[in-house]
Amino acid sequence: MKAVFIDESKSKTYVLCAVFVPLEQVPTIRKGLNKLKFKGQSRIHFVSESNRRRKQLLTAYRTLPIEVLLIETNGRSEAESRETCLRALARQLPKGEYCEVWIETDSNHLGLDKSVLSSALMHEKKSSNVVFAHSDSRSQILLWIPDALAWIRTRGGDWHKEFRGFSIQAIRAKKS
Repeated sequence: MKAVFIDESKSKTYVLCAVFVPLEQVPTIRKGLNKLKFKGQSRIHFVSESNRRRKQLLTAYRTLPIEVLLIETNGRSEAESRETCLRALARQLPKGEYCEVWIETDSNHLGLDKSVLSSALMHEKKSSNVVFAHSDSRSQILLWIPDALAWIRTRGGDWHKEFRGFSIQAIRAKKS
């Protein structure tokens, strides 16, 4: 059983980051991530952190039992890119295994996400073992991890070195 946490980065290349976690590890990881917040901080949003703090967070994230899938596409509208990446994600979800998928809420895409994922999961014959929901990173704090990794993927330069130590698969999604 897996929990999958999804966020994106919208840059020249659209990157959807999916972080796979053993479902039974979620409570332990949540407790550990909560300890990383500073006093008075309601969430960790990678773009708002200093570079020093970003590196500290990544060091902590590397110790977690996670697998990362980066799905990239470009040259399309944001909605089309998102749809293409969500369809690719549905193909990548394990067959016959229960999955809870948590997507960072983007109010502009709620209807699209539900429609695309429902359709793609049905097409992949996975709709009976995959449930998905939208949440914000204040409520579902494991969304902090794909937020950070998607940010790194679109930054380039020395930031790409920070992927060392993570189990990462990257794929290019094509419109189907």
